[in-house]
Amino acid sequence: MNQILSGKIVAIAHARRRFGYRRIHDLLRPEHPGVNHKRVYRLYKAADLAVRKRRKAKRPMSERVPLQAASMVNDAWSMDFVSTAWSTVAGSSV
Repeated sequence: MNQILSGKIVAIAHARRRFGYRRIHDLLRPEHPGVNHKRVYRLYKAADLAVRKRRKAKRPMSERVPLQAASMVNDAWSMDFVSTAWSTVAGSSV
């Protein structure tokens, strides 16, 4: 039983390289309803199969720009306050 199952696991893993043991177990369930995921995992590891890990795409380093300091006392928050007040007035009339 294990040899037949191991052969099918290896065949599926080579046909579909991005499938791990969980998805292979899902494909095997209709033919082998008595096989659980733990057995599939054990046979998957014994066959030395593994899904390749994808590397994160490296982005080019951009230069950091410091935030602009406010030139007046209320300069930083006043624009936010005005835009928020305007959006609530405009939103209530619609």
